[in-house]
Amino acid sequence: MAALKGERDIAIGNVVGSNVFNILGVLGFSALLGELVVEAQSLYFDIPVLLMATLTCLPLFLTGFVLSRKEGTALMIAYGGYVILLILYGAGTVSLERLTGFLYFILLPVWVLIVLHEFFSYTKTRYSK
Repeated sequence: MAALKGERDIAIGNVVGSNVFNILGVLGFSALLGELVVEAQSLYFDIPVLLMATLTCLPLFLTGFVLSRKEGTALMIAYGGYVILLILYGAGTVSLERLTGFLYFILLPVWVLIVLHEFFSYTKTRYSK
């Protein structure tokens, strides 16, 4: 509702607050009821992807929270690829070793190049004036 009214700060606060509560509240309550086991997939694939997604926002923060269509499209494609990889892993088509190999040796270097390109493009345009 806040996003429709143009109150972006409140909308982002709602999203972040909801995620923090879901992680801490629901996970904490679940741990009170019984032991939770962390799967290897979470440690070797999901957490590195989460960190990459978090660091991907760094150029967005530097540009005054302006997201171009090209950047938004790239983020949507990355999310779609992540969901497809999870489906393939869940169906047993892809092993965890192949999944982490793809992440570390293909996806991570491409991601680093894209983020560095965005960062240096921003600094070049900002400081060339």
